[in-house]
Amino acid sequence: MIAILLSAALLVSSTLATTFQKCDKGAEPLAVRVRGCDEPPCQLAHGDHVHAEVDFRVDHEVSHMTPKAVASVSGVNVNYPLAEKEACNSLINSKCPLKSGDVATYLLELPISSAIPSVEGVTVFLNLTDADSGDILSCFGVKLR
Repeated sequence: MIAILLSAALLVSSTLATTFQKCDKGAEPLAVRVRGCDEPPCQLAHGDHVHAEVDFRVDHEVSHMTPKAVASVSGVNVNYPLAEKEACNSLINSKCPLKSGDVATYLLELPISSAIPSVEGVTVFLNLTDADSGDILSCFGVKLR
C-alpha cells in the first residue's frame, strides 16, 4: 500500500507544470515541465543540464521545426547554441509531419555553460519555428538563478 502511494506521489510530482513567461510573438505552450523546477527562478549551476518537456499544439501542417534558445539578461539577448537543429528529432510522443490540431511534446536538453552569467535575472527563451513558413509555433521563457 505504501509503495502504491509513493509511486502515485512521484508520478504527480513529475508531471507538475513549471510557471513560464509568455513571449511577445508566437503561441504559448500548453504546458512546460522543467525537471526540478516548478516555480522560477530555476536554480541551476554551470555544468547542470536543463531537462524540459514542452507541450504545444500546431494550427497547420508542420514537416520541419527549428528550435532556438536565447539567454536574456538586463536587456541583452545572446543566442544559445543547441546541438539538435531539427526539433522534430526531439519530439517524444509523436513525429513529423504534424497535422493541424496535433499536440506534441518537445524534449529540450540544454547544458548550462559558463557563457550564461551567474547573476539574478537571466531568462532563457525557447521558440519552436516552422522551418518552412517561419511561423513561431510555440515560445516561452523561464527565469534562471
